[in-house]
Amino acid sequence: MNTFEPFIRDVLLQAGFHPTEIMGEIVDETMDIFMDRVITKITERLEDEDKVIFLELLENNEGNLNPAFEFARMKIKNYEDFLEDIMDVFAAEYVE
Repeated sequence: MNTFEPFIRDVLLQAGFHPTEIMGEIVDETMDIFMDRVITKITERLEDEDKVIFLELLENNEGNLNPAFEFARMKIKNYEDFLEDIMDVFAAEYVE
């Protein structure tokens, strides 16, 4: 299970989906949208050299985002707060 899956499922519940509707494709699609947002926000925050390394880690570890996210954690001050802000904004926008 993806680390963010419980968050995505909660957002879908807040958006009015019935628990039986929250499975498979809707979770995957919403997760893809969310991950695109996270990756975009991280790259916006990183310095140019670090951005290249981050994107290479994403590309070279296809399917495993952990190395890239761990690198971002080292480079972005208050990474957990930064990520939490992204999650809060995403949830608010999705529920609207």
